[in-house]
Amino acid sequence: MNKQIRQLAEQAGFALWGEEQWNPGDVVDWSARYDRELEKFAKLIAGECAKLLPPEMTHGPDGRPLEQVFKQHFGVEE
Repeated sequence: MNKQIRQLAEQAGFALWGEEQWNPGDVVDWSARYDRELEKFAKLIAGECAKLLPPEMTHGPDGRPLEQVFKQHFGVEE
């Protein structure tokens, strides 16, 4: 999991597995309902995106569309 996404997931209240023998790695424990946490997670991501560029901009400083800028920031690749 991307470091920034993990930090936001922790801030939102998701329970994350550590290096447990049966489930190594830092993955979300999906055995619980996360309605409130998922909403908070989405707001945290939106807040992070809003910090990247002024609201009047439709493209990043390098001319790329904002969608590409956001995907790179969060380490999301197609």
